[in-house]
Amino acid sequence: MTDGPTTGPTTDRPQTDGLRTDGSTTDGLRTDGSTTDGLTAGGSTADGLTADAPTPLVRTAFARGITTLTLDSPHNRNALSSRLVAELREALAAAGRDDRVRAVLLTHTGTTFCAGADLGEPPSASGASGLVALLRSIVELPKPVVARVTGHVRAGGLGLLGACDISAAGRGASFAFTEARLGLAPAVISMPLLPRLDRRAAARYYLTGERFDAAEAARIGLVTLADPEGDADEALAPVLDGLRRGSPQGLAESKRLVTADVLRAFDRDGEALAALSARLFASEEAREGMTSFLERRDPAWVRQTASDAGAAADTGAIPDAGAPDAGAAPDAGPRGPRGTRAPAGRPDDPPYGGARPQAAQAGPQPRHPQTAAGGRRGLPRRARLGRFHGRGGRRAGRGVAGRGPAPLPDPRGPFHGRRRACRRGTLGGAARPSRPARGGRVPAVVEALVTLYTGPLFRAALQLWVAASYEEQLGARVAALEAKIGRETHRMAVELLGADESVPGVREAVQGLLDMGRGLGLANLLTDDGHRRERVVAQWSRILEGILTPKGPDDHVANNHSADDHPADDHSAPAAS
Repeated sequence: MTDGPTTGPTTDRPQTDGLRTDGSTTDGLRTDGSTTDGLTAGGSTADGLTADAPTPLVRTAFARGITTLTLDSPHNRNALSSRLVAELREALAAAGRDDRVRAVLLTHTGTTFCAGADLGEPPSASGASGLVALLRSIVELPKPVVARVTGHVRAGGLGLLGACDISAAGRGASFAFTEARLGLAPAVISMPLLPRLDRRAAARYYLTGERFDAAEAARIGLVTLADPEGDADEALAPVLDGLRRGSPQGLAESKRLVTADVLRAFDRDGEALAALSARLFASEEAREGMTSFLERRDPAWVRQTASDAGAAADTGAIPDAGAPDAGAAPDAGPRGPRGTRAPAGRPDDPPYGGARPQAAQAGPQPRHPQTAAGGRRGLPRRARLGRFHGRGGRRAGRGVAGRGPAPLPDPRGPFHGRRRACRRGTLGGAARPSRPARGGRVPAVVEALVTLYTGPLFRAALQLWVAASYEEQLGARVAALEAKIGRETHRMAVELLGADESVPGVREAVQGLLDMGRGLGLANLLTDDGHRRERVVAQWSRILEGILTPKGPDDHVANNHSADDHPADDHSAPAAS
């Protein structure tokens, strides 16, 4: 995602968030049939190793003078985790020592070349230094390094391309510098990139975070060759043949000439840019950016400027593998049921991002009251109108303007729409509540959670769970999604309360609060339970305040620490870029 240090959410199959912070897919399975821990149903690893040996994230093969290094970390879309960085550096060093090797080919499995930093690892200065070392090792390697890209590349992954000597992009490739949208900057990766990029283009894509395709990447100097209709192998064939004919000394000295400017940038700016990256990742603004990305919501600075039409910024994140037009140009988007562009505002799905030129030309569009209310709750427009494409057919559940959503003929029909709503919401479709003053923190958090569980998002989740009960396979996937949302909700509640779960009783109290909220949500399905809500909120607020309030001068003051005091947690942004 970002060019964060030794860190890299995504797989070549759809995920609940594109970026799973726990490093697993929605059903725990890899596309090759193995589980996310590399074990097959028979107990062996996917590549035939015993269960005691971890599955390598970088696979090595040698043929006809070319060593091929394949990034194979599908659980996080080949993100730059500390382990992947270490394995890649080791494989590069081994290729450099092998006299048989004339060149190194760097490629990938799945639909993503590299997603950037690994969101599952906390930011650190050592992470930034590790990324600097990796990029420099590619530039300094005495053998030419060639990149083959047929998938998405984001942020730190673009640094790998910049460090390579030659690169080719094929069908399905897309690129984006996403850092600025997350409160960051492409600091470390600028060293290998800026000497190669057109400066005007670099300014545009650094600042806007727009996606661009293979042809544009070749035009601005990011890649050497573009083969938008092929897999890049045909374009690379003459390049690799030419490298095989080069002498070891001739290749090494020629590479030294063309990389001199890049190496000077590392010598001059390496330490300073690593420090800048670490500082940015530790900032409050970056924390908000990364948290909003994980929660599938807009960051605070986007919400401040968003119009009432609900237009949301596109973070440039890698789309699900099943999304239409995954490699489309930035201004492309799927057509809606009536020929209009699909609504903007899905930060994890590129085809739904960007502007809506047709609507802009036509002026303000009339909005159904149901969609307006749902928009404020954070639900997608199709979910607000009941446009769920399940077994009932494409038009099943479509609402009629002015009449609300029509009934669904099949209880499994809402699955796809409800799933999208839940995937966006995590802690809630509504905006994350701002942290209140300390005196009113606990009641405000309790009220926010109760509002979440008695609102439309929780009702959508219940319909999804009911639909999943009809099919065992579907139920397993929804159970994994439910577990993830539960973990994120618990984490966010702890953060907003400013609590310390190491204090006895705190974790249980927070979980009890969430269970109470779910209970109110279920009760609210049959009757309006609003008359009891104020009393329940007050009662639970007193209970939590009693647990979080220090009992003596030597006790840990759990309630006096806000989330700002803990810049790194299990779901924080990747390490420095």
